Amino acid sequence: MKKYVKLRLNGIKVVQTNLSKLRDSIPLYSSVWRTFVQWFGEKGTGWITNPFGNNAPNVTARAYFKLLNVKANHRKVVATDQSVIISSANPHDASFYNSNMAFEVKGNIIGDVVKSEQAVSDFSYGGKLPRYKKKEKEKGDLYVQLLTESKIYKHVLHDLRHAKKGDDVWLGMFYLGDRDVIKVLLKASKQGANVRLILDPNENAFGRKKFGLPNRPVAAELVKKSKGDIKIRWYHTGKEQYHSKTLFIRNKKKATIIAGAANFTKRNLADLNLETDIKVSGPPNKKVMTELNAYFDRLWTNKDYTYTLSYKRYENKMTRLEMLIYRIQDALSLTTY
Repeated sequence: MKKYVKLRLNGIKVVQTNLSKLRDSIPLYSSVWRTFVQWFGEKGTGWITNPFGNNAPNVTARAYFKLLNVKANHRKVVATDQSVIISSANPHDASFYNSNMAFEVKGNIIGDVVKSEQAVSDFSYGGKLPRYKKKEKEKGDLYVQLLTESKIYKHVLHDLRHAKKGDDVWLGMFYLGDRDVIKVLLKASKQGANVRLILDPNENAFGRKKFGLPNRPVAAELVKKSKGDIKIRWYHTGKEQYHSKTLFIRNKKKATIIAGAANFTKRNLADLNLETDIKVSGPPNKKVMTELNAYFDRLWTNKDYTYTLSYKRYENKMTRLEMLIYRIQDALSLTTY
């Protein structure tokens, strides 16, 4: 029995996102799929191995064709009337051992989260969600803001463009591939910011072998174009993933966090997938800022354990032909990231 059916049988309301309402992210394929394939549906007795796990039921060719028209509700949010958790973690068996990050926040941001989820429920015919009554204007030293989809993109680009000498820029990321993000990382480094990246080596996803895309060629580009000023280490993964998606910019006066569900790729930032992040800004001596700084420092210096490996460990070895294929795939969005 499907898990969402069990939830419904126990009185829990379940809204399935109507992904057909989202923008197509692979124009070359989507035009063919929408014109000739989508009308036949995807139900029936499956015979193709499920790409999300060997224990999952087989799928039909039509279902596989639909899957290839890649779309997702990629948000990872839990909200109650007491607090909200904005996370990078999938509630999914194959994701259980992955390294993730989450932030729990209280206050009026709960209403913002409910409002953003109501928008999805509206176009998915899910009905009205419970309303959250906002409290009086909140006071404090930290500024907290909900970001979704291209608003994440806007704030990431803005904050990196303004990073300069004296700023520490930390980035912990599962997928890094967006061209504009790559450009502003290089700009931040050129302006004197201390840019350090911890990246997943992209060896495996959902238990299946991968070939280093997009992080390895992107890492090579950043190291080469910055003349080694941008420092990169690889998370020491086994069969798991370094699934965090966290940007942290810090100087003596201010620190900023942008974290949550969104990888730094076009599909995650350009109003294609549904995404939710949180932005937190404030003094660098606040607890959340010092804890996150300690987290990155611990991983970078391997305090108490081998968390990360040197850049040389997964230095890009792609041939010119493989790099050309990667560039074409990236330009035409013929990827799953």
